[in-house]
Amino acid sequence: MTVKNEELRDRALALAATDDRVREVIDEIIVDHTVEGAPFEW
Repeated sequence: MTVKNEELRDRALALAATDDRVREVIDEIIVDHTVEGAPFEW
């Protein structure tokens, strides 16, 4: 997954870590400031 900034990356990782069913979170998120519109927004 590619996101526009570090804030979106950090929020996605935090969200994944809050799910009790998740055993491990592997960060393969790419930050690309040139992305036109992130795949998700908060």
